[in-house]
Amino acid sequence: MKDTLFKILGEVIGVEAEDIHPEDSLRDELHMNSVDLAELADKLNNEGVGPVDLSEIDTVEELLDQIGADEEM
Repeated sequence: MKDTLFKILGEVIGVEAEDIHPEDSLRDELHMNSVDLAELADKLNNEGVGPVDLSEIDTVEELLDQIGADEEM
């Protein structure tokens, strides 16, 4: 799932997946705005992950944890 998330993030923000790191902040380092976050949530939902509440998530690592928690339910 990690590779898929990084690929989707890269598509949304226009960077290579290899340039994204777990400690990156979605808003600060990756410069995602509300439109980008909505697109990310939609793409994750299309991948069968979600719904994900991105309002409480700051870093890529936190997003990975949230997705993992959702998969365990």
